[in-house]
Amino acid sequence: RSSDLDEELAKKLQEDEEKVETTAQARPPSPGEAIEDDFALAQYLQLEFDAERDRFLSASERHMNGNQKVSISLKNYRYPSSYFDETVEEEEEEEPVYEEEEGVGGAVARKAGAGKGRGRRRARVTSPTKHDLAICGRKNVQRVASLFPPHFATGDVTNEVDDFQFSNRVYTQLKRHSMKEEKQAHRVADKKDRSTQTLSLDPKTRIVLLKLIDSDVVKSIDGCLATGKESSVYHAFGGEGGKEPVPDECAIKVFKTTLNEFKARADYIRDDHRFHIPLGRQNPRKIVRIWAEKEARNLRRMASADIRCPRVVGHKKHVVVMNFVGKEGSGAPQLRNADLSDPSDARRAYDECVSTMTSMYGDARLVHADLSEFNMLWHEKHVYFIDVSQAVEPSHPNAFEFLYKDCVNVSSFFRRLGVDRTMSPAQLFSHVSGIEMTEGREWETIGELKGFNKKEAWRSEERKMTHG
Repeated sequence: RSSDLDEELAKKLQEDEEKVETTAQARPPSPGEAIEDDFALAQYLQLEFDAERDRFLSASERHMNGNQKVSISLKNYRYPSSYFDETVEEEEEEEPVYEEEEGVGGAVARKAGAGKGRGRRRARVTSPTKHDLAICGRKNVQRVASLFPPHFATGDVTNEVDDFQFSNRVYTQLKRHSMKEEKQAHRVADKKDRSTQTLSLDPKTRIVLLKLIDSDVVKSIDGCLATGKESSVYHAFGGEGGKEPVPDECAIKVFKTTLNEFKARADYIRDDHRFHIPLGRQNPRKIVRIWAEKEARNLRRMASADIRCPRVVGHKKHVVVMNFVGKEGSGAPQLRNADLSDPSDARRAYDECVSTMTSMYGDARLVHADLSEFNMLWHEKHVYFIDVSQAVEPSHPNAFEFLYKDCVNVSSFFRRLGVDRTMSPAQLFSHVSGIEMTEGREWETIGELKGFNKKEAWRSEERKMTHG
């Protein structure tokens, strides 16, 4: 009996196990179908709950990732479903396996080999993506042809070449090179339009010169006579349309609009009572106009004191028109290049230089502030002072310092020429200004004079504020 009971119990357990397996492997019921088994109903409800959870996770993934290249996956939070796994396995059991063939960008189909591995082999389907080398190469060619500027040389890329491809590395290098070339082109064009470069002729300067010709101030403009760090001088033939009599030959001085030394040059304007402007708020082109205006006003003041210098004919923005110091298109040489081999000529040049400095200080009330053999011309046995845009009045806080430096330059130059009985810088300073300066105490005297000038400037400002 015990054996019969064991067989019946084993048979019953086997039937219960087969019933459970059959229920677990059953497919989900169709809509409207009644579910009588409680276990199958529980599994169906669990399946619906898992599907709803999967939909929620998928929506969360799309919301978090958006269009980002790096995506966040919630795959580990999903529950596996025996229904779907078995169904997919059964449906994909007879499908062919697709394996990607490297370097082609497509897919080649072949059937899964029988007898390989243990049990059934699940199908693996691979399809080309955006990371495929061939697809990326073709898209890069399209980008080069459509997004790069027309003047960018790309060779045969824009032509119809069969299956032409660019790797990502090549495309990135071309893109960077194109952006660099574009920035360089804009930089060169901007510099060409805004600056005066070597010959001071930017588009705005050419417009000013054309207006001078149209108004008949000058008939024509010839070549460049000289160019320096702050300006260029051109030769021109005078016309008949000026407010003042225009000589037959003129010199047109064009100040460069790209001066980098104006941080130091601003000191010559800031403390000049004739130009009360906030230099820190001005752009370089406006400062150059002030510099040109200062040149014209200083030359007119010197001319009114009968000092030999170029006579101003006209002034427009950063262009100054003056009479030509020279003859037949050939400018007078600078004093450093003049023929002063005759001792009498060298002595005459020295005496005229000293007398001109004295007249400039006493009559014109100006200090050159940059006087040297470079800023003096030798024409018809006479000395002419030029380049007076930095000249200041004696009331300037640094006027006596500038005057002493001018005296040092003049004395050193004529001593090198071998002129006899030249004054020392201190003696020349006393002769020009009438202020006694003792040798060996030059800078102490300059410091005292500078403090005196500052006090006088403060007093004048107080008088202006008091009397309106």
